Amino acid sequence: MRRSTFLIIGALVATSLSVPAQELRAQRRGLRVVRNPVLELGPRVGYDFERDDWTVGGQLRLPIRPVEPLVSGDYYFATGHPWQLNVDVALRLRRLSSLYVGGGIGVFHAGTTDVGPNMLVGLQPPARRSSPIRPYAEGRWTFLDGVPFRLVFGVNLVL
Repeated sequence: MRRSTFLIIGALVATSLSVPAQELRAQRRGLRVVRNPVLELGPRVGYDFERDDWTVGGQLRLPIRPVEPLVSGDYYFATGHPWQLNVDVALRLRRLSSLYVGGGIGVFHAGTTDVGPNMLVGLQPPARRSSPIRPYAEGRWTFLDGVPFRLVFGVNLVL
């Protein structure tokens, strides 16, 4: 993988994780103000329909509404032990706050390493103050050889 690719990925990760944990000021357009955002971290499983393979991985999410930085990684069970890392930004839909759409960059390794853009759409029910568990379902397209679609189910724990 080229050095410039590593620099781009590192810059995206650093940017997404450097948001201060202070009160965010929203404009008067009805955006939700989050005080002291916390990290969410958890495992996930998925299925890649093009590669006909199951995946297991994890996700780190910083729930700052309406934009949420996401970092995730997945391991494929296929021969050769491929893996994929993703750095994405998700945008919550205002009226349908359980739904989110987003995109970012995916790094896929299966013998050789390829980098390409991601698109995703997901569903995560609203947070309940009484529960630290946040389930979600996500569909993801990574624009590499073809456009493989992966469906992922996960559970994040509020840290």
